[in-house]
Amino acid sequence: MIDVEEQTNNTDEAYQADAEIASENEAAAHDAVGKGPEKNFSEENSQKKEAENNDPAPKDEQKKDKKQKIKELFKSKQQKIDELTDSYQRLSAEFANYKKRTERDNILFREYSNENLLKNMLAVMDSFEMALKQKDKKEDFVKGMELIYSQLMNVLKQEGVVPFDCVGKSFDPYKHEVLLKAKVEGTESEIIVEELQKGYMYKEKILRHSKVKIAE
Repeated sequence: MIDVEEQTNNTDEAYQADAEIASENEAAAHDAVGKGPEKNFSEENSQKKEAENNDPAPKDEQKKDKKQKIKELFKSKQQKIDELTDSYQRLSAEFANYKKRTERDNILFREYSNENLLKNMLAVMDSFEMALKQKDKKEDFVKGMELIYSQLMNVLKQEGVVPFDCVGKSFDPYKHEVLLKAKVEGTESEIIVEELQKGYMYKEKILRHSKVKIAE
Protein backbone atom coordinates (compact mmCIF):
# COMPACT_ATOMS: atom_id res chain seq x y z
CA MET A 1 0.00 0.00 0.00
CA ILE A 2 2.72 2.38 0.88
CA ASP A 3 4.51 1.81 -2.47
CA VAL A 4 1.37 2.48 -4.44
CA GLU A 5 0.77 5.84 -2.74
CA GLU A 6 4.36 6.93 -3.22
CA GLN A 7 4.24 6.00 -6.85
CA THR A 8 1.02 7.97 -7.28
CA ASN A 9 2.53 11.04 -5.62
CA ASN A 10 5.60 10.82 -7.79
CA THR A 11 3.47 10.64 -10.88
CA ASP A 12 1.44 13.73 -9.90
CA GLU A 13 4.60 15.71 -9.22
CA ALA A 14 5.96 14.75 -12.60
CA TYR A 15 2.76 15.89 -14.34
CA GLN A 16 2.83 19.17 -12.40
CA ALA A 17 6.49 19.85 -13.37
CA ASP A 18 5.75 19.12 -17.02
CA ALA A 19 2.77 21.50 -16.91
CA GLU A 20 4.87 24.29 -15.41
CA ILE A 21 7.59 23.81 -18.04
CA ALA A 22 5.00 23.82 -20.82
CA SER A 23 3.42 27.00 -19.42
CA GLU A 24 6.79 28.73 -19.24
CA ASN A 25 7.61 27.71 -22.80
CA GLU A 26 4.23 28.99 -24.01
CA ALA A 27 4.76 32.35 -22.30
CA ALA A 28 8.24 32.67 -23.76
CA ALA A 29 6.91 31.84 -27.20
CA HIS A 30 4.15 34.43 -26.82
CA ASP A 31 6.63 37.11 -25.81
CA ALA A 32 8.83 36.23 -28.71
CA VAL A 33 5.91 36.54 -31.14
CA GLY A 34 4.78 39.93 -29.67
CA LYS A 35 8.21 41.62 -29.67
CA GLY A 36 9.67 40.09 -32.75
CA PRO A 37 8.20 42.43 -35.49
CA GLU A 38 9.02 45.60 -33.52
CA LYS A 39 12.54 44.42 -33.04
CA ASN A 40 12.84 43.52 -36.70
CA PHE A 41 11.34 46.91 -37.83
CA SER A 42 13.72 48.82 -35.59
CA GLU A 43 16.62 46.86 -36.91
CA GLU A 44 15.54 47.54 -40.51
CA ASN A 45 15.33 51.33 -39.85
CA SER A 46 18.71 51.31 -38.23
CA GLN A 47 20.14 49.45 -41.19
CA LYS A 48 18.52 51.91 -43.64
CA LYS A 49 19.84 54.93 -41.75
CA GLU A 50 23.24 53.40 -41.54
CA ALA A 51 23.14 52.68 -45.28
CA GLU A 52 22.04 56.27 -46.02
CA ASN A 53 24.78 57.67 -43.84
CA ASN A 54 27.31 55.44 -45.49
CA ASP A 55 26.04 56.36 -48.99
CA PRO A 56 27.17 59.98 -49.92
CA ALA A 57 25.21 60.07 -53.21
CA PRO A 58 21.97 61.74 -51.91
CA LYS A 59 23.86 64.55 -50.14
CA ASP A 60 25.96 65.23 -53.22
CA GLU A 61 22.84 65.41 -55.38
CA GLN A 62 21.23 67.90 -52.96
CA LYS A 63 24.33 70.07 -53.04
CA LYS A 64 24.38 70.01 -56.83
CA ASP A 65 20.68 70.94 -57.01
CA LYS A 66 21.21 73.79 -54.54
CA LYS A 67 24.20 75.13 -56.48
CA GLN A 68 22.23 74.92 -59.74
CA LYS A 69 19.31 76.86 -58.23
CA ILE A 70 21.68 79.54 -56.93
CA LYS A 71 23.29 79.85 -60.37
CA GLU A 72 19.89 80.17 -62.06
CA LEU A 73 18.78 82.79 -59.51
CA PHE A 74 21.99 84.77 -59.97
CA LYS A 75 21.61 84.60 -63.75
CA SER A 76 18.02 85.87 -63.52
CA LYS A 77 19.02 88.74 -61.21
CA GLN A 78 21.94 89.66 -63.46
CA GLN A 79 19.64 89.80 -66.49
CA LYS A 80 17.30 92.11 -64.59
CA ILE A 81 20.22 94.33 -63.58
CA ASP A 82 21.41 94.47 -67.19
CA GLU A 83 17.92 95.43 -68.39
CA LEU A 84 17.58 98.18 -65.79
CA THR A 85 21.08 99.47 -66.56
CA ASP A 86 20.28 99.61 -70.27
CA SER A 87 17.00 101.44 -69.60
CA TYR A 88 18.77 103.93 -67.34
CA GLN A 89 21.47 104.61 -69.92
CA ARG A 90 18.90 105.17 -72.66
CA LEU A 91 16.81 107.49 -70.48
CA SER A 92 19.92 109.37 -69.40
CA ALA A 93 20.96 109.87 -73.03
CA GLU A 94 17.45 111.01 -74.00
CA PHE A 95 17.35 113.47 -71.10
CA ALA A 96 20.79 114.85 -72.04
CA ASN A 97 19.60 115.37 -75.62
CA TYR A 98 16.38 117.00 -74.39
CA LYS A 99 18.36 119.34 -72.12
CA LYS A 100 20.68 120.38 -74.96
CA ARG A 101 17.72 120.92 -77.30
CA THR A 102 15.89 123.01 -74.68
CA GLU A 103 18.97 125.15 -74.01
CA ARG A 104 19.42 125.72 -77.74
CA ASP A 105 15.74 126.68 -78.13
CA ASN A 106 15.98 129.11 -75.21
CA ILE A 107 19.05 130.76 -76.72
CA LEU A 108 17.30 131.12 -80.06
CA PHE A 109 14.19 132.48 -78.35
CA ARG A 110 16.18 135.14 -76.48
CA GLU A 111 18.09 136.10 -79.60
CA TYR A 112 15.00 136.42 -81.79
CA SER A 113 12.34 137.37 -79.22
CA ASN A 114 12.26 140.95 -80.51
CA GLU A 115 11.89 139.98 -84.14
CA ASN A 116 8.27 141.11 -84.45
CA LEU A 117 9.02 144.38 -82.65
CA LEU A 118 11.88 145.14 -85.02
CA LYS A 119 9.70 144.37 -88.05
CA ASN A 120 7.12 146.86 -86.79
CA MET A 121 9.83 149.43 -86.16
CA LEU A 122 10.91 149.15 -89.78
CA ALA A 123 7.55 150.59 -90.81
CA VAL A 124 8.20 153.57 -88.53
CA MET A 125 11.63 154.02 -90.12
CA ASP A 126 10.01 154.02 -93.56
CA SER A 127 7.68 156.81 -92.40
CA PHE A 128 10.63 158.81 -91.08
CA GLU A 129 12.37 158.56 -94.42
CA MET A 130 9.26 159.72 -96.25
CA ALA A 131 8.77 162.64 -93.83
CA LEU A 132 12.37 163.80 -94.19
CA LYS A 133 11.90 163.99 -97.92
CA GLN A 134 9.12 166.51 -97.27
CA LYS A 135 11.09 168.68 -94.83
CA ASP A 136 10.95 171.66 -97.21
CA LYS A 137 7.16 171.46 -97.16
CA LYS A 138 6.24 172.40 -93.63
CA GLU A 139 2.62 171.22 -93.73
CA ASP A 140 3.49 167.82 -95.24
CA PHE A 141 6.39 167.41 -92.83
CA VAL A 142 4.14 168.01 -89.83
CA LYS A 143 1.62 165.48 -91.10
CA GLY A 144 4.43 163.01 -91.60
CA MET A 145 5.62 163.48 -88.00
CA GLU A 146 2.09 162.98 -86.72
CA LEU A 147 1.82 159.79 -88.76
CA ILE A 148 5.11 158.49 -87.39
CA TYR A 149 4.05 159.25 -83.83
CA SER A 150 0.79 157.38 -84.35
CA GLN A 151 2.60 154.38 -85.87
CA LEU A 152 5.10 154.28 -83.04
CA MET A 153 2.38 154.40 -80.38
CA ASN A 154 0.60 151.51 -82.13
CA VAL A 155 3.79 149.47 -82.13
CA LEU A 156 4.25 150.07 -78.40
CA LYS A 157 0.62 149.20 -77.73
CA GLN A 158 0.98 145.90 -79.59
CA GLU A 159 3.89 145.06 -77.28
CA GLY A 160 1.86 145.91 -74.16
CA VAL A 161 3.42 149.35 -73.58
CA VAL A 162 0.91 152.14 -72.92
CA PRO A 163 1.18 155.62 -71.36
CA PHE A 164 -0.78 156.52 -68.24
CA ASP A 165 -2.34 159.89 -67.43
CA CYS A 166 -1.37 161.76 -64.31
CA VAL A 167 -2.44 165.45 -64.53
CA GLY A 168 -5.10 166.27 -61.94
CA LYS A 169 -4.37 163.15 -59.89
CA SER A 170 -2.75 162.82 -56.50
CA PHE A 171 0.96 162.20 -56.36
CA ASP A 172 1.83 158.47 -56.23
CA PRO A 173 5.49 157.69 -55.50
CA TYR A 174 5.12 154.30 -57.21
CA LYS A 175 4.16 156.01 -60.51
CA HIS A 176 5.41 159.57 -60.37
CA GLU A 177 8.65 161.40 -59.86
CA VAL A 178 8.42 165.00 -58.63
CA LEU A 179 10.69 167.47 -60.38
CA LEU A 180 8.95 170.73 -59.48
CA LYS A 181 6.62 172.16 -56.87
CA ALA A 182 4.56 175.33 -57.13
CA LYS A 183 1.77 177.15 -55.33
CA VAL A 184 -1.40 176.93 -57.35
CA GLU A 185 -4.55 178.70 -56.21
CA GLY A 186 -7.57 176.49 -55.90
CA THR A 187 -5.50 173.29 -56.04
CA GLU A 188 -4.87 170.96 -53.11
CA SER A 189 -1.36 170.03 -52.02
CA GLU A 190 0.39 167.22 -53.92
CA ILE A 191 -1.99 167.33 -56.83
CA ILE A 192 -0.18 166.96 -60.17
CA VAL A 193 -0.56 170.14 -62.17
CA GLU A 194 1.77 169.40 -65.05
CA GLU A 195 3.36 166.38 -66.76
CA LEU A 196 6.97 167.06 -67.69
CA GLN A 197 7.71 163.59 -69.09
CA LYS A 198 5.18 160.86 -69.91
CA GLY A 199 5.19 157.65 -67.89
CA TYR A 200 4.56 154.18 -69.37
CA MET A 201 3.21 150.86 -68.18
CA TYR A 202 4.42 147.55 -69.55
CA LYS A 203 1.43 145.28 -69.02
CA GLU A 204 0.96 145.42 -65.20
CA LYS A 205 4.40 146.85 -64.44
CA ILE A 206 5.67 150.42 -64.33
CA LEU A 207 8.10 150.70 -67.24
CA ARG A 208 8.94 154.34 -66.59
CA HIS A 209 7.82 156.82 -63.93
CA SER A 210 6.26 160.02 -65.18
CA LYS A 211 8.10 163.22 -64.23
CA VAL A 212 5.67 165.76 -62.83
CA LYS A 213 5.08 169.12 -61.24
CA ILE A 214 2.84 169.17 -58.16
CA ALA A 215 1.05 171.80 -56.12
CA GLU A 216 2.39 172.74 -52.70
